[in-house]
Amino acid sequence: MAGPNFFIVGAPKCGTSTLHSWLSRRPDIFLPSSEGPDYWRHKEPYHYAPDIVKLPHRVDDDEYASLFQDAGDIPHRGEASAIHLFSSEAPRQISQDCPDARIIICLRHPADFIVSFWHDCLHWGQDEELNPRRAFAPDRPLSDLPARSWYPAACQYHRVAHFSGFIEHYQRYFSEEQIHFVWLHELTVDPRKAFGAILGFLGAEPLTGEFDFDAHNVAQIVYRSVLIEHALKWHLDHSALGKAVYPHLERGLHLFFRQDVAKSIPHQLLIDLRTEFDSEFRKLLEMTGRVSPDVTY
Repeated sequence: MAGPNFFIVGAPKCGTSTLHSWLSRRPDIFLPSSEGPDYWRHKEPYHYAPDIVKLPHRVDDDEYASLFQDAGDIPHRGEASAIHLFSSEAPRQISQDCPDARIIICLRHPADFIVSFWHDCLHWGQDEELNPRRAFAPDRPLSDLPARSWYPAACQYHRVAHFSGFIEHYQRYFSEEQIHFVWLHELTVDPRKAFGAILGFLGAEPLTGEFDFDAHNVAQIVYRSVLIEHALKWHLDHSALGKAVYPHLERGLHLFFRQDVAKSIPHQLLIDLRTEFDSEFRKLLEMTGRVSPDVTY
């Protein structure tokens, strides 16, 4: 049974879910997906990141193979585990299993990534630190992350935002022709051009006709009641009555805790982050061949 031959390896909150959705609509491209509770497990199996993702949230060999059992003779088969970019194991293991693999890396300004990924980790219960200065601290220890987090090492936002080091790791295992970069800005401003370039990179049929370039997994409001919500959900999810009651309690909490966590970030902290990561951002532009005074990312 044929497995994947291309990988969207990250970074999270840089358009990976949107790209997964667009590619999934193509008849000549297959990506694992499902409805219901297994949706995220199929979309992001994290198979090649044993150093980042805890079991049982990372699928084993047999389950991973089963994800592609319905691919049939579809020529382009891929997956989109957005944490793979941060894994020191993933590039080596992917190259061993699929030496001719195509690698897609999605990027955005590292400072914007930090804010968006922290927001997302709070939403899904991967993090509990509501103070952005403490959350973004360069020396934040792994012990500061909640025990239930699937990938605590990835939630060291300041460390993982240095994308260039992770990209260099992939470049040691894959040739320049095997790696394609796409910036979130490109998917937003000119999606047809960006998507067309990705299809060309994969060797898929070119895009023709109308296509709905809608965004997926966009940022949601995270209220300051998020920690209470996660605790309630954990306790109530064990019964049908609890599951029915939880949405009403959640709405009540939102009315009481109206402040959006993202809006509580001091403006000066945002400025400081962009200044601190400016050199990393410029390095990424050079690495991806996007150095142009006429383009803003």
